[in-house]
Amino acid sequence: MNALILHLRVWAVPAIFRFEDEARANGRTMATQLADRMRSQTNNYANSEEIRMFGGVCFTINGNMHCCAMRDGNGLFRVGPHQEVQALALPGASGMVHGGRAMKGFVVVSADRLGEEQALNDWVALAANFVETLPPKKK
Repeated sequence: MNALILHLRVWAVPAIFRFEDEARANGRTMATQLADRMRSQTNNYANSEEIRMFGGVCFTINGNMHCCAMRDGNGLFRVGPHQEVQALALPGASGMVHGGRAMKGFVVVSADRLGEEQALNDWVALAANFVETLPPKKK
């Protein structure tokens, strides 16, 4: 095993590798596991749907993007411009950059910060607070 990876596994970011190891043991990727967990939480919202977007599985409320399990195992949450500063102050959160452009109101949360069910629930609820205020999209 590469010395750098061994160092990271033991000292720097063991939580990240723990989730990857658990995912591999179950034969599923971190992104798939996160999508399953998000699915179970977003089903509680009216008019919730699932679509492929941003290289992952995204969930919508009334046609508006709500949260997304990205391919790398991180979570993407649409918190809106008014909650963005508050959300970015939370551990593991960073701004969303897509195609070299910063996307206002979207926050990426690292996979290791979404390991606990309560943490994921808090992020899903924070995003839902904003998305439920948006008008429904026409199909």
